[in-house]
Amino acid sequence: AEDNPKGCCAAKDSEEVYRALKGEVAARGLAKLEARVCTSSCLDQCDTGVTVLVEPDHFFYGRVTVADVPE
Repeated sequence: AEDNPKGCCAAKDSEEVYRALKGEVAARGLAKLEARVCTSSCLDQCDTGVTVLVEPDHFFYGRVTVADVPE
């Protein structure tokens, strides 16, 4: 929540990262084959800001920005 002392990912552009990532996956033709982009509840990674979790490897990418999405 925005009033959480740890901060809120939405205030750190998480929604923009989500939309960019979803668009990138679709543009590469991966949406129907290999990847699914979805939002989640808190991943408890507040120290690393906007975070992307890759499953099934359970690998976290932290401090993700829209500029990182093409990678």
